[in-house]
Amino acid sequence: MVGIDFAIRENNVCDDNVWYEVFEGAINSEVVVFVNSRAVAHYDPCIIEDVSGFSCYNIGLSGTPLNLLKIRWDAYVNHNLPPKLLILDVDAIILGSGNKLFNKFEYLPYLNMPEYENVIGDIDSEFIYENTSLCINIEGMK
Repeated sequence: MVGIDFAIRENNVCDDNVWYEVFEGAINSEVVVFVNSRAVAHYDPCIIEDVSGFSCYNIGLSGTPLNLLKIRWDAYVNHNLPPKLLILDVDAIILGSGNKLFNKFEYLPYLNMPEYENVIGDIDSEFIYENTSLCINIEGMK
């Protein structure tokens, strides 16, 4: 299963491989843009780099409330250097909490990572089944 997980991680077309780069520690930017789909759509790292002179990376995650964003943030800080500046696009919706992952299939390669387990274990009733078998994981993504 490790080989399959690696192939899925490295070739994950969803999210432009941001998950892969986060977990590989490949970002280490001076400026990081984070939170929801507005962050993804409205903040262009190239423009921020041109204006500020600092390296910039957008790790925003669409359709995800704050309690579930903890997965990406914890993964980022556990595998990358802390940014000098963190840009957050926050609204009332993002401050809520949720119990379902948007685009859940993009988390498939990271089911056994502590950042995922620490957040989802208590929220998602399907977690134990998805964490047990790749076949169940794929079936559960329908």
